[in-house]
Amino acid sequence: MEAKKNILIIIGDKDFNFDNPNSAVVNYLKTLGENLLSNGHSVNYWPLPKIKSISEGQELNQSKNLSRTLKYLVKKIFKKFYAALILKKKLVGADEASSEVLTYKCDLVIEFLTIGSNVGHNYKKKTGAKHLVIFDSPLLEQFEDMHAFPLWYGKEAIARERESLVGADKIIAYANSTITYLKNNFGLDENKLSQLPCIIWKDEINVQINKEQTIGFIGSFLSWHKVNLLVKAFENIAVDFPRAKLILIGKGEEWSKIKSQLEKSNFKTRIDLLGFVSELELKSLKEKMLIGVMPGSNWYGCPLKLFEYAESEIAIIAPSTPVVLDLFTSNEVLFIEPKNELVSLTNCLRILLSDEKKRNQLILKAKNKMLNDYSKSSQMNNFNALINKIS
Repeated sequence: MEAKKNILIIIGDKDFNFDNPNSAVVNYLKTLGENLLSNGHSVNYWPLPKIKSISEGQELNQSKNLSRTLKYLVKKIFKKFYAALILKKKLVGADEASSEVLTYKCDLVIEFLTIGSNVGHNYKKKTGAKHLVIFDSPLLEQFEDMHAFPLWYGKEAIARERESLVGADKIIAYANSTITYLKNNFGLDENKLSQLPCIIWKDEINVQINKEQTIGFIGSFLSWHKVNLLVKAFENIAVDFPRAKLILIGKGEEWSKIKSQLEKSNFKTRIDLLGFVSELELKSLKEKMLIGVMPGSNWYGCPLKLFEYAESEIAIIAPSTPVVLDLFTSNEVLFIEPKNELVSLTNCLRILLSDEKKRNQLILKAKNKMLNDYSKSSQMNNFNALINKIS
């Protein structure tokens, strides 16, 4: 019988909120945690939720408009300077977190690695606990995608990332392309690396037999997700498919831009910008969705929404990025050609709206993958086997 472990699941960012129900990271880590609990392990999370007092909330509201204006000006005019300030805050926060996490006693730290963090590595050095890293992305590259390349502190961030990865006992990566990246850039031994896609399994939905021509996007409104591209592609097919409509679910930094884009659209009455919705509302929307689109991604992204579309029997259109190509085949999704994304996405929409046989073939193959290779039991068995190897 395998020994039961006392496990601490951490993110080395003190501002992270494990109580955020809209966070993909929270849902992913809670899925892993619930599985560990069901197998008899003890599980804690860090950082703990922070509760603000009423007076703190009032002070925040009073200074909100001023701070928002100053932040906007600094962010726009001094991008690299602003990015350096953010990164410095991350580094200092990780140093503080390294002390706070020591109050926990555990055999194994599972760390979702974030920029500036060497918290799990420091815990291992001081306590002898094992350290499992979840590698979500090349951290400085992701930080630059989100903000800008910082004027300072980049070398320190890279050094901490290397320290954490080289010193870890095991590392989880989402796909073969990220495993290759880790081997090539950090010289990591293949035996240290395991593949486990980032999936959150949802409740079964009641799939409608005769769906309307509803096209959907579920996810974060970030620049590399290219929601604006989906809007343009929809406008390209809207005349030929007068019953088609587009629903956009989620929020993010590009949300206001998309809202402005829709206000100018000739087809705005057929496009719904819904923002965040409840799980119950999302379930209802997925039951009606015929086509699910992921217009774009960065090379390392493991898009949760693709698994969600497949699980919900929604035909998928996805970008042909390295990680997505690792996880799905052309028998399961239609891929957007990178050379001319708008034309390709428009053609993909036309095919799936007009070719029922092709659409159903893709849906069946993707659903079967979710029931077999990507089933919760299969993936959690792989995860449990990895946990049991760490001793």
